[in-house]
Amino acid sequence: MKYIPSYSESLVLSLCNEIEYIKSRSKNINYALNSCQNKILINRLKLELNKLTKQREIIFKTSKSLFLKN
Repeated sequence: MKYIPSYSESLVLSLCNEIEYIKSRSKNINYALNSCQNKILINRLKLELNKLTKQREIIFKTSKSLFLKN
């Protein structure tokens, strides 16, 4: 018999995967910022890092809301 995850399990798994991606990408961006000398690239990387931070905050708020409701 095949196990089918519930909606909440699937949602939590998706959120965890997204957090792992954000963590990994943020680490790579910070590494690149430490060695980058191109101002245009630095600005682009900082913008991406800010977007990832906002995305992470949204995920944490969503996770907190799910936790409090259950």
